[in-house]
Amino acid sequence: RGRVLSRAQSEKLFSGELNSMGARERGTYRKMSAAELTEALFPEYKCLALLANLAVAPAARGSGLGRRLCARCDEAADDWELP
Repeated sequence: RGRVLSRAQSEKLFSGELNSMGARERGTYRKMSAAELTEALFPEYKCLALLANLAVAPAARGSGLGRRLCARCDEAADDWELP
């Protein structure tokens, strides 16, 4: 069973790992996507895109704004090569 890390938890995990490396070793990871980097450094974790707590103001409801925001998030996940 998996657990979802907050942004702060994820950043702390990555920062700690990357800060423990020398510049040359860090350079080997420089061009990896977030998913590839996670797989390489933390194979016990999986990098996923997660949209949480989306809300649309009452005045904007029914305008398709929520649908467009979700679509943009899907595009960003694709750009970042995340499932």
